[in-house]
Amino acid sequence: MVFGSVAMDAGQPLVADMLAIVTCFVARLSGSRSQEFRPKVKTAAKEAEGRAG
Repeated sequence: MVFGSVAMDAGQPLVADMLAIVTCFVARLSGSRSQEFRPKVKTAAKEAEGRAG
């Protein structure tokens, strides 16, 4: 089997697909975590700015 310009055995496309799926889920998890903590970071930054000023 040829994938792009590199010859692959039968299991490598499956591995590539699984890696893509895992990467997608990690990106989603990171995005949802950042959305959860973004307001907390803004609040902490405002509080720190208030103490410094």
